[in-house]
Amino acid sequence: MDKKIIEAEFLACAGLCINDFNYEKKDVLVLNCENEKLLEFLDKLHCNIYDTSGVKKDKFDLIIDLKNDTTKHFLEMIKRDSIVIINLANLESSINEALDSIKNADFNIKMPFKVADGYYLFLSNKFHPLSDICLQKIDMTESLKYYNAKIHEAAFAMPNYLKDALKGIAKN
Repeated sequence: MDKKIIEAEFLACAGLCINDFNYEKKDVLVLNCENEKLLEFLDKLHCNIYDTSGVKKDKFDLIIDLKNDTTKHFLEMIKRDSIVIINLANLESSINEALDSIKNADFNIKMPFKVADGYYLFLSNKFHPLSDICLQKIDMTESLKYYNAKIHEAAFAMPNYLKDALKGIAKN
């Protein structure tokens, strides 16, 4: 399976299949994205997609940044119930760097997850990626090749040594 498709489906659905999110017409800011499959998939879900070259909105429902590991400038760009997904240093080989990124994220809910070979950080002030997942949205999202509810749940599962390191930092 193409890793770009795996990443595209997971990042889009992890940010859009949460609780009261109706993914159509959501304003999504995508930054530092070299994955054209992610942009294609968001377009197929009928999202309004923005990037840094054409940002005309000031508040977004979802921000996905695939290179950045800081969130300080995102706080003024999100709505109260927005979700931010950023790149995260490898928790297994760069644990201190990853923990610093998680600690420095100024959000109530901070959940690291792993997709394919990459680590990411789910951030929100309202939604939890496991307790607020909307299973009906996943089941009704057409033409998914990889993503499903069990894959979503598994991506947020961490081995015990990482769970211990994340205690008090991430809400897992």
